[in-house]
Amino acid sequence: MDAPEAVADMMIGAPQFWIWAALIPLLLLLWFLKIRRRPMTVGSTLLWQKALEDERVRSPFQRLIRNLLMLCQLLVLIFLIFALLRPESGSLADSSRLNVFLIDRSASMNSVEEDGRTRFEHAREMLDQKLNEIAGERGVLISFGASAEALTPVTTDLSLLERAADRMSAGVGQTGFVEALELGLSFVRQDEVIPAIPEGAEDTGAELLSNQADARIIVITDGAVPDWNGDAIEVPVIHEIVGESSSNVGITAFAARREFSESGDLKVLLELRNTGDEALAGTLELIGDGELLEEAATKTLESGERWLQSFSIRSGDLRNLEAHWKAREGDALESDDRAWLSLKKSRPLRVLLVGEENLILKNALSVVDNVQSEWLPFDDIDLEALSRDHDVVIWNRQIPETLPRGVGHLVFDAVPSPYWTEVPPVVEQPPLVRWAADDPVLRFSSMSPLDGRILRTRPLPPGKGTRALVEVREGALISRFASEGVRGIVVSFDILESSWPLSPSFPLFFTATLRDLGRQSSGINSGVRSGDLVEARPGGETRELFHIDPAGITRTRSLDRDGRMQWRASDQLGVHRFQSEKRSGEEDSNPAGFFSLEVPVNLLSLAESRIEPRPGAILGSASTTADGFTWGEARREYWPWLLVLGLLALLLEWIVYHRR
Repeated sequence: MDAPEAVADMMIGAPQFWIWAALIPLLLLLWFLKIRRRPMTVGSTLLWQKALEDERVRSPFQRLIRNLLMLCQLLVLIFLIFALLRPESGSLADSSRLNVFLIDRSASMNSVEEDGRTRFEHAREMLDQKLNEIAGERGVLISFGASAEALTPVTTDLSLLERAADRMSAGVGQTGFVEALELGLSFVRQDEVIPAIPEGAEDTGAELLSNQADARIIVITDGAVPDWNGDAIEVPVIHEIVGESSSNVGITAFAARREFSESGDLKVLLELRNTGDEALAGTLELIGDGELLEEAATKTLESGERWLQSFSIRSGDLRNLEAHWKAREGDALESDDRAWLSLKKSRPLRVLLVGEENLILKNALSVVDNVQSEWLPFDDIDLEALSRDHDVVIWNRQIPETLPRGVGHLVFDAVPSPYWTEVPPVVEQPPLVRWAADDPVLRFSSMSPLDGRILRTRPLPPGKGTRALVEVREGALISRFASEGVRGIVVSFDILESSWPLSPSFPLFFTATLRDLGRQSSGINSGVRSGDLVEARPGGETRELFHIDPAGITRTRSLDRDGRMQWRASDQLGVHRFQSEKRSGEEDSNPAGFFSLEVPVNLLSLAESRIEPRPGAILGSASTTADGFTWGEARREYWPWLLVLGLLALLLEWIVYHRR
């Protein structure tokens, strides 16, 4: 019979205790010595001669046989010796002493099956069944979702695994299967045994190349796990697959960017996928701070269909955006039906208007959101203080010979040096040739209102450190310039000598240019996934932050010695708020030194939204399914039963002794 098929009917786990068998003849010897004659006075020994000969034949063994007390003591001794030897039985090939359970708690395990229970509940039931089948063996429980964690040590008390599993719940993170398998293999390799040469086999002197682990790994999952690309796995890996439902539409992408268009200043982009086999219908809602902002028409997504949807809104004082897919029916996974963004209002952009008074520029500044502006005559300018007090300077028809660094420059009807050393000639009503629609300041602005509608202009020729944005045949009407810490955009004509201010493209260009030159952050936080690390440095004298979770529960997070807060994103989807004071989120004004950080936790994972049943990971040469693999008879140890029998024999001996 081959080694993998060999089955041991009975094995001795501790043969070194055979030496205790020497107590058995010692006990018999003590009983021999215990036999004593009672002295008696008789008249003659002739009459007792025959009786004495019969007594010699029957003693001492015949007396021992009739002694029930001695037999009880022998049974107690035999049972205790065999308990020390630790006899055990079971299959050597298909059953192992160590069982490493990996149970999946990723987001897809929240999928609801036809019976109304989640896949994770089915996985818990599967775990209980397997624990009952391996009674007498050792086990360890590892959960994996956003990260892998050993929930128990290696133990023979399988009820410890059951209690740990009872405290588990499905998470909303991605599947950290590779990390879990590496952790499971570390337990296996710590439990390796040196293979022995079979009895009767010849010792060839060959080196035993590796240890042989007496273990197996059981993965309880829905199959949505990545493949294994590591080293070969030396133990069987058994996949127990749960779940059958596959219908699901999920939000797989949610983003926003600042775009200044006629319909709003915020462009919201969403992607939804139908990852199931059936068509699903529903509506998509965009919610801002709890109020409905936009609602797309009812959409039916066919199997495998990808739907891209965009919204243009005015952000105003919005703090949070939520996208919600409301399925009519049949959507098995709710965790991917919602996603969040947080919008942080940036500090006001500080803009200085320099030169001749211009009502059009002043009015344009007054309508741009989140801008602090002031006007100064050209002669009153302190060039050294510009970069300290302002983000953008608008030069109207007047410009210094050297532009200061550290601040953005928007120049109207002037020629900055050293980018252009000569004043270009005047051109009247030039037709447009092209404009750079890919540039951030022109991405949403049409320059067609400038086509032949400028009375007079001085088109700028190409130069070092410049890039033409709007061109005519003679040169650039609008151009970028940058070098050695100086950056800016120049408009080579007087806007009062054109119809451009009457077109919607002018305020769009003006606003986008200020944001671009001021390098103002968008303030959009697209969030993190469960398990990601979030860090914050409030600064000042802050020693702790108040953490308000999406359910409104407040906890305290202490800062380390470096004034840093570290938080591992939890399994609670939604917007988590961290702030230096315990105050409601509806207060508009923030005192000096107040710190606030909002962190959305989203799923946004195509891999987790694909919930259709799968066979499991590809593990190379390791076994991946239970097909062709029998659990066999569990490895069982009999010493507890032998110990009980020994105690019963001891109790019988006590009863016999006291009845004599």
